[in-house]
Amino acid sequence: MRKLSYRPPDGNGPWTPSDLVARSRDISERVVEEQHLAAAGVVFAAAVAVRDPADPAINAIGPLLSGSILASSAWGDAPVIAPVVCHIARFRAEAEQMALVQALGTSAPQCWLLLFDAVRANSMPATMLAAARLINRLRARGAPVLVGRAGPSRRLWLALGADGVEIGLGRLEHFSLAEQGTGHRGPGHHPPRWEVPELLCSLPHSLARELMRSASLQPCLCPTCAQAMSEHERLAGTVTHNAWVVESDLRHASGLSVAQRRASLLESLSHARSCALSLAEVTGLMRHLRHLWTWPDVVRLVDEQLQEDAERAA
Repeated sequence: MRKLSYRPPDGNGPWTPSDLVARSRDISERVVEEQHLAAAGVVFAAAVAVRDPADPAINAIGPLLSGSILASSAWGDAPVIAPVVCHIARFRAEAEQMALVQALGTSAPQCWLLLFDAVRANSMPATMLAAARLINRLRARGAPVLVGRAGPSRRLWLALGADGVEIGLGRLEHFSLAEQGTGHRGPGHHPPRWEVPELLCSLPHSLARELMRSASLQPCLCPTCAQAMSEHERLAGTVTHNAWVVESDLRHASGLSVAQRRASLLESLSHARSCALSLAEVTGLMRHLRHLWTWPDVVRLVDEQLQEDAERAA
C-alpha cells in the first residue's frame, strides 16, 4: 500500500476530509492511473466512507467520483464502478439519504457498488428498509446498483431492487468499516462457510457436517457434491459448491421482475422455516437462522413504502 501513488503523504497519517476535497482531482487521477496500468477491465472510482450525515467526508465523495470519471475517460472507455460506502443505520430518514445522494453530484458512472457498514442477514427490518430505499434512489439515476459483500443476504437484496451482488463464496459475508485499515490481526484461518440453499444461509463446517447427515434436507445436485465420496470431500469443495448455489440463485433471479423476486423469496422463506423447525435439535443452528423470521417483515415494509410512494405520486 505504501507504494501506491495515491497514498497519503508520508508521516502525515490518513487523508483528512479537507485534504480529500482539496486534492480530489489529483487523488482521483492517481487512483484511476494505478488501475489502468494494471490493465483493469473496469475501474473503481476513488471513494471514501461516510459514517453519518454530519461526517465531513461527505463533501469529498462527489469530487472524487467526478474526478475519477474524467480521469478514466482520458485512458479509454473502461466502465467506471462508483463505490458508495456508508453506515446505513445512520441514513434512515429521507432527508439524510437525499443529502448523501446529492453529495454524489451529477456524475454518471456505469454502475454503483453499495457497501453497507455492519449490515448482516439478521439486521433490524428498519435498517434493511433504509438500505432498500437507498438502492432504489441510486437506481433512479439510471445506472444499475450492486450490493457488495452480500453473502447469503443476496437473496434479500435482489428482492429489494438491487440489480446484482458481489459475492465472496463463503468469505466476506458482510461489509464492516471496523475491519478496514485497523492494522489488527484477524481471528486466524477459517474455512469458507457452506451454502445451504434450503435454509437461505451459509454455515460453518461443523454445522454443515451435521446437516449433511440429516434426512431433512434434499441431496445437493451440484457437481461437487455429486462426485464426492465423503463429507470431507464435499467440504473440501466448499467454494465450488457455493459457486454453483450462487449461480443458481442469480440465474433464477435474472428471469424475474423485482415484485416476482419478492414473491419468490417469501415462498422460499416459508419453506426454509419449515426445514429449520425440523432441524431445531441441531445445537447452535437456530442462531444462524433468525433472518428467516425477520425478512418477511422487511418485504412487508418495502411493499408498504412502495404503496405510499404510488399514492403520493398520484
